Amino acid sequence: DCFVRVGKRDLERLTTEVMQLREFLPRVMNNLVDMLHKTSAAEKVNGHFAQEQERLRQECLHLGARLEAAQSKCQREREMQEQAEFCTGLGAASCTVLWSASGREQAVGKLHCFLDMAAQTLESFVKSVDEEPKAEAPDQISNEQQFVLALAGVITNVAAVACGRDYLSSCGHVLLDTLMQLLKTMKPGAFPKLKVLMLMALYNVTICVRGLKYISESPGLLPMIWTLLE
Repeated sequence: DCFVRVGKRDLERLTTEVMQLREFLPRVMNNLVDMLHKTSAAEKVNGHFAQEQERLRQECLHLGARLEAAQSKCQREREMQEQAEFCTGLGAASCTVLWSASGREQAVGKLHCFLDMAAQTLESFVKSVDEEPKAEAPDQISNEQQFVLALAGVITNVAAVACGRDYLSSCGHVLLDTLMQLLKTMKPGAFPKLKVLMLMALYNVTICVRGLKYISESPGLLPMIWTLLE
């Protein structure tokens, strides 16, 4: 074996360095371990942030798709509303023309199905009228109101001619009952023009004996009169 001779001073310096290493090495290791823990925690946080970012991105895509669908739905509803307003305006104009033509006896015989539909339409409209009376200045009547007025005007004109009264007295009982029921249920002050036309129609029917007999014997006559007198 070979031995190396070391001086006493060198040995003391080496011993001091070894002792210093033994003292500082644990601190260095602890710092290294802390750094590794912090790095791992940072990686977990970054992973969480990445997941959250992806979740928010997917949510934004979902909300964007819902917004696009809502915009498409609004566009379709707007188009349907425009079509409904056009059809209502067209119906109002058509019924206004029909109102003018329905006073002729030649036209009455072709209005049987129309009168049945008119009764249903009047009933549906009255059910939808608001409780509060609405102003009816000429420039404030809507297409829907004009349409309903025209329907009632057609019925009034039909009842104004002899053949129309005969038809309503014999085959138009459902229509007459509907008119009396609507006059009984309509709120006071609500749509007076419509009430006037319906009353005129009932009055025209009573001009003939059969019509007078049917209306006078109707159980809805007295409640209607009481309502109108309130």
